[in-house]
Amino acid sequence: MWFGFSLAAQNTNQGDLKQRRQQLLRDLQRNQQRLDNTRQEKQETLEQLALLGSQIRKREQLIEHLRTELSGIQLDMARTEDTVAQLQEHIVYLKTEYARTLRVAYRALLTRSWAAFLFSSTDINQAFRRWQYLRQYQRYRRRQAQSIEANKEALLAKLSALETQKVERENVLGINQQQKGLLDHERTDQTQLLGKLKTSESRIAGEISQQQKAHEALNTAIETAIAAEIALQRRRAAAETATSTPAGRTAKPSTSNTPSAESNPESRAFAAQRGQLRWPVSQGRIVKRFGRQPHPSVPNIEISNNGVDISTTANLAVSAVHSGEVVSLQFVPTYRHTVLVKHGEYYTVYSNLESVVVSKGQKINAGDRIGTASGGDNGNLHFEVWRQQQRLDPAEWISRR
Repeated sequence: MWFGFSLAAQNTNQGDLKQRRQQLLRDLQRNQQRLDNTRQEKQETLEQLALLGSQIRKREQLIEHLRTELSGIQLDMARTEDTVAQLQEHIVYLKTEYARTLRVAYRALLTRSWAAFLFSSTDINQAFRRWQYLRQYQRYRRRQAQSIEANKEALLAKLSALETQKVERENVLGINQQQKGLLDHERTDQTQLLGKLKTSESRIAGEISQQQKAHEALNTAIETAIAAEIALQRRRAAAETATSTPAGRTAKPSTSNTPSAESNPESRAFAAQRGQLRWPVSQGRIVKRFGRQPHPSVPNIEISNNGVDISTTANLAVSAVHSGEVVSLQFVPTYRHTVLVKHGEYYTVYSNLESVVVSKGQKINAGDRIGTASGGDNGNLHFEVWRQQQRLDPAEWISRR
């Protein structure tokens, strides 16, 4: 029985590794499609260089995973070969014992018959004991035969599994060799592309300038939307104060016309979730952090980011990190659709969306779908967190993965 359990455990482990390998291959295929799209422009770009770097890192991941998978297959093969040897040795032992049993029975039949053995008993008790002995002896012989057959079947199953493992090993070796060749080719492309980009400094400066302008346009749109919402809250607060003040009395001036985290339940609820907010996407990782940082592709250049960029795939659902109200929907070139959600005095921004499924003024809950991630060349989700007009680091607010 333990042979079957060991085989099942090996198959489960190898199945998980195979699924991971297939996922990495799919990621590489999607990234390659994006890279091919940029190459169709017949012009070297920073986006190409970033995508190529991402492709190289992903392929290195795959090659490392293939090494792990190959080591697992080799280990499984060694275990299977050891099991085969044990089964073969055990079958030889069982056959030897069975032959010895037959010889004993044959010699017993030559000297006397089983009936004579029973009837030669001195009394009924001895005859009964001899009858029990004969039954046990016959059952023992049947068990021997059954054990031999069962071990033969187990041996055949293990030999079949070994052949499957050999085929899988050859398959993984082939994939590994292919990926190494592609990696060498991509590294050569990266070196050549970097060299071409270095000779096009003016064009690079223009691209960085365009990216910065798009970034500033997004910042302006967000700041304008937040400022408008804060002004609206102040007007509402002033109107409520005027309505609630009795005639003939002057309302006491307020030091702040907007709710604070201490007085607004929505703000308190959001602030309490610091470090525990759900991610806006079900998969992905932060590829560009908050604040000033070196440019990912161009040395000696710094860029600024008011939020974080999270790697995504085309049509991946983007969801609200916390309950709130949609207060702004905008379309900003380069960053595409942008959604601003208010949580008391806090705001979350979801940008670079391919599509949007919410409307302005709509109340949403944590986890509700806002839209889908962009499938373009710059497919990362841009996510920001604000407290009124103060920019916050989103990485300090979403939960760790």
